[in-house]
Amino acid sequence: LTLLREAKNHELSERYAEALAVYRRVQGLDPETVNIASLIATTEQARARQRLRETLGMAILALEEARFTEAETYFNAALKIDAASDVALAGLEQITQSRNILTGFKHIFISFL
Repeated sequence: LTLLREAKNHELSERYAEALAVYRRVQGLDPETVNIASLIATTEQARARQRLRETLGMAILALEEARFTEAETYFNAALKIDAASDVALAGLEQITQSRNILTGFKHIFISFL
């Protein structure tokens, strides 16, 4: 019971990796613990959502700073977490558009030289 309370406290503090470690410890000690598989699955989903938010945050920051290669890496990592992420897909499209615009400007600039 103490370990389950500890895990729940980690969850409430959004420390999902720590919560998962405790839940798995509980499962190892007593695999028959009521709802342990469900608790683990729910916490894994919460951790994935957290990782997605963090990854998208880094991607958007890189995009805002015109670090397209880095932003692209983060958006692709986000798609590995959630293949249907509209934000990641839109971010990759924006990178493509920005690169096309920059290429166009480059060609115009070179033609003036």
